[in-house]
Amino acid sequence: MAQVGSVAERPRRRWYSKVAAPAAKALDFPRPVALRKSYIVASTPRSGGALLCAQLWKTGVLGAPAEYLSYPGGRFGGRMAKRLEPSSPAEYLAKVIACRTSKNGVFGVKVDFKDFQKTLVRIPETLSLLAPITYIYVDRRDRLAHAVGLARAVQSSRRASARSPRAAPLRYDRNLISKCLGLLERERLAWMRWFESNGIEPLVVAYEDLIADKAGVVRGIVEFLGVQSDEPERIRHLTEAELRTGGIKEEWAARFEREIREGIRLQEA
Repeated sequence: MAQVGSVAERPRRRWYSKVAAPAAKALDFPRPVALRKSYIVASTPRSGGALLCAQLWKTGVLGAPAEYLSYPGGRFGGRMAKRLEPSSPAEYLAKVIACRTSKNGVFGVKVDFKDFQKTLVRIPETLSLLAPITYIYVDRRDRLAHAVGLARAVQSSRRASARSPRAAPLRYDRNLISKCLGLLERERLAWMRWFESNGIEPLVVAYEDLIADKAGVVRGIVEFLGVQSDEPERIRHLTEAELRTGGIKEEWAARFEREIREGIRLQEA
């Protein structure tokens, strides 16, 4: 697999940018244009795909990539589908392409494998509608940190759904981290098998490289897709806030490694 970015030491601080929801009108382009090429950001949960898509959108030559093929609440397309009011799933995808393709004819979409698989069944012509397609596979080298991040997201989701001011705080959960490790590995294998069975060589982007050098990673993708000479779309800049992640993920990862290395005491279990 082709790779972009360079191996760098883990940064002491990690910064993230707020990303607009897929249905936000601020991501729309002013006029529909003919699709020239598309790319799929093939991701796993909490792998940094949303952060990458935000950076790609800012180039003005890579469309407005987002999770258009997701199933929030079990409903295909979520708020984006509600806003566009399509008469069929295929028309929904066509309408998304029409309003999220930059003027150079490039469209992008981010999707996890389970949603990708569902979409191919729901819209059999998906790959034809998006052709020709380039695949960008985004993943994390630090498997344990990835699983801890997903475990925190799962707990945060549960806490938010409780809608209670006394909802339980985030807590270390060894079993949940183990389950997340397994789930993420299954997602990785599913993508790898699909790429191999379809003779696809994706461009590989590591989350760690993206955090260390956003500009370098994006530049590599722009060159890989051959759009470096295209006239960029004028992007409406969104309000952003840089947020520093807390140390809880590193703390949980270190504890998990220690417990696996030293064994789990029965009284702790």
